[in-house]
Amino acid sequence: MSRILQSYSIWLLVLVVVLTMHLWFPEMRAGPLNDTYSVEVSGRKAIYQLSEQMFTLVKRNRQPFNRLATSVGESGALALLGPARYPTKKEWEALLAWVNGGGRLLIAARLDATEPLEIPGLDCKVTGVTPRSASTPQPKATKIETVLGGKNIEWWVGGKIEAPANTDVLVRADTAPEVVRLRHGMGQIIVVASDYVFSNNSLYRKNDNGVLAYRLLSLIAVDDVLSFDEHLNAIAAPTIEGLLLDEVLRPITLQLMVLLVVFAWWGNRRFGAALPIAVPPRRDIADHTNALGNLYYKRHNAAGAVKMYLEQLRGELKISTGKREEADIDAFARRIGQPVVDVRRMFLEAEDGANNDLLHRHDAARIIRQLAELRRLAREKASHGSMKVAKIS
Repeated sequence: MSRILQSYSIWLLVLVVVLTMHLWFPEMRAGPLNDTYSVEVSGRKAIYQLSEQMFTLVKRNRQPFNRLATSVGESGALALLGPARYPTKKEWEALLAWVNGGGRLLIAARLDATEPLEIPGLDCKVTGVTPRSASTPQPKATKIETVLGGKNIEWWVGGKIEAPANTDVLVRADTAPEVVRLRHGMGQIIVVASDYVFSNNSLYRKNDNGVLAYRLLSLIAVDDVLSFDEHLNAIAAPTIEGLLLDEVLRPITLQLMVLLVVFAWWGNRRFGAALPIAVPPRRDIADHTNALGNLYYKRHNAAGAVKMYLEQLRGELKISTGKREEADIDAFARRIGQPVVDVRRMFLEAEDGANNDLLHRHDAARIIRQLAELRRLAREKASHGSMKVAKIS
């Protein structure tokens, strides 16, 4: 009983752990955890929750950029905050076409980028990006100038923005432009040289970074509607494990895991003593004979059983085939004291049955019993003969 309770306790613990994952799931992704779901220092969950409080409608965009008109709106607002990868040429074409029609875009270059951020056709790019490690941290700006307000701002320098001379500069760090605004058709684009200001680490500190981040997003969210892009983050590493553990599919994956645990638990339940082995081991020739008979029965091979028995009997009685067969059978019949006609009939019937693929099992059993009777008589005759020899000697 104690073993059963211990087994139940283990399965119950596993089930509780899986159910708890609905509320908290460990980060298992590789690379920078910089999406709006992540609570890591580089994540964006804090700015997403802040935006939910400050704007009327905040959502995530997971659709390709050629569908922004329906997923975000023709004059909607989209924020790309240090995406896992930068847009491709075709994706930029879709983005710029959407902005030209009235869309508003904010894109922040990654602080740890290994490549420059360049907007094709607008003569604007973020250059001078240098990958940093823990031993060589990003440089911190000493002097911040901004028209958006905020005095105590902590700005970590990523790259440097190169843009046309008449571009609106919204933030300068050490006299270099770090945030600019571009006009494109009926829309606008806000380019940020460093995504640090939007990170959880930045908003956690006691400074005005949260004020600056909110006001940057307010420049595009003029209708109090804002979308954070997760499309580039989702397709950056399209592995099977990544898809199953994605924020959208994760609840379904966890539900399947719960069903799997319950099914395994149910399959491991046992009541009472262990059942005996269904097929006991064979211990003698009778078990082997029964197994062989069952095999012939399942294969519907009654003729095969008769053939094997007849061949074994011929070898034991030394009855050959061919021209000497009749003579050997006659001699055997006289030796056991049986009519020759009856013994010939039994052997002939056995040969016909062995060659008949449609032989019924009842007929096969009758033939084998007749041959077994001949074998018994032969063995009795042989034993009597040996006893007489022993008496004479």
